[in-house]
Amino acid sequence: RFMGLVVREFLQVDYTVGLDRYRKDRVTINDRHGITGLKSDYFRGTQRFALRWSPVAFTPIYFYGFRMSLFVFGESAAVSFQEKPIWYEDFYHGLGAGIRLRNERLVFQTLQLRFAWYPDAPPDAAHYEVHVFGEDPAGFVELGPREPEPIPYR
Repeated sequence: RFMGLVVREFLQVDYTVGLDRYRKDRVTINDRHGITGLKSDYFRGTQRFALRWSPVAFTPIYFYGFRMSLFVFGESAAVSFQEKPIWYEDFYHGLGAGIRLRNERLVFQTLQLRFAWYPDAPPDAAHYEVHVFGEDPAGFVELGPREPEPIPYR
């Protein structure tokens, strides 16, 4: 707790590699598979590394049923073919901030305004994005134990 704020930090590390895949099978770092909001045809390969960090500050503000939280985020990702280690590839980044308003009485319980900047976006991608969501796109990941299952190669 800091000045009435409750702060939580989220960290996600993802490494995906395809072994003995079909020729057309490729992974990407587009949007939810690497850097949220960044989209380019340039991002294709057989291996991917992505790192996401996002602290969220839950405020004590309560206004007409709305609770407010603030967040910032940093994302970094690379994609390559297996001929060389992924660490030698160019990493692409996304930085940003936003605000979430939550009201349990609405159909869309969470409204989110998000600004993102992509400092090293490829030529066919935007360098910034302003987005309004009707729900939290991140969702909640259950951390409890579960049965092993195949993971889609995307």
